[in-house]
Amino acid sequence: MNSATEIVQGVVNYKFKIMLSSLAKAPAIYVGKANIETALHFLNGYGVGLEHVGLISPLAGWGRWVEKIYETSDPSMSWAAILRSKHGNDKAALQALPELYERFCTERGAAHGQETS
Repeated sequence: MNSATEIVQGVVNYKFKIMLSSLAKAPAIYVGKANIETALHFLNGYGVGLEHVGLISPLAGWGRWVEKIYETSDPSMSWAAILRSKHGNDKAALQALPELYERFCTERGAAHGQETS
């Protein structure tokens, strides 16, 4: 990745965190209702859109990370289903997203020898 792309990627990642926080607080604005599976599709689509323009999805590695921290490797469960199961309902799973994502970024950055913002 060249330096201009790295700068853009950093801005995208920062804005993604803001969007994720907003999604957790007011899911209806983004996905129509407080449903973690619907949020999964929205967020995955966002990531695919970024990949189509040559950027890395902010959720790259997220699903495996969720499986790891919740010690779940059931191939029939999406990361959203795991969060719903562990947090009790869709609303609680959505509200957990920002803090979990921050932890994911911290651990991912440390694994790659990078500082996180």
